[in-house]
Amino acid sequence: MTLLARLTKVVVLVLFCVSARAETLFEGYYSLSVGSVPIGYMIQRYALDPKNKTFESVSYLYTTTDEAVTVESLSAKSTSKLEPLSYQYSQLEGKKTKAIDALVKGKKMILKTIENGKVRTREVPITDDTFFSTFLSYLMLKHPKGVQVGNKFDYKAVAEEEGTVENGVAFVKEQVKE
Repeated sequence: MTLLARLTKVVVLVLFCVSARAETLFEGYYSLSVGSVPIGYMIQRYALDPKNKTFESVSYLYTTTDEAVTVESLSAKSTSKLEPLSYQYSQLEGKKTKAIDALVKGKKMILKTIENGKVRTREVPITDDTFFSTFLSYLMLKHPKGVQVGNKFDYKAVAEEEGTVENGVAFVKEQVKE
């Protein structure tokens, strides 16, 4: 069995194991296309574990292009108030591999990154308003004005695929009616 097939099975297994202990809040399955050409799919699940009072995000992304097949997975946990706790990220792009295991302790995020076989450990400082980017939509929903046209959200979030803290802006430009 290829590494890609094993990784796919592990990620899908993790996706379905999360719901065994947590209440699913949202689950989406997406087909990805460029124009009318399908290039992959994505699965996203958000869940709340009432016993541990944790909010969980699990996602799986598979894309294929002329250059390479890319597989990414992310499993992130925060408190019910969206304060970051930990995450695991993995990526397989062609023959390149990357895995990040992150744990938040106090005001620092401790990361162990394995990229193409090279291991690196580092600490990244975080502030009280930092969150995992995968939870941006839920943070926006908690905003006092809600999600409305014209609302602008300035934020500081962890870019999970890099293990860095980045400034960002989310702006609700318009409401699309179908």
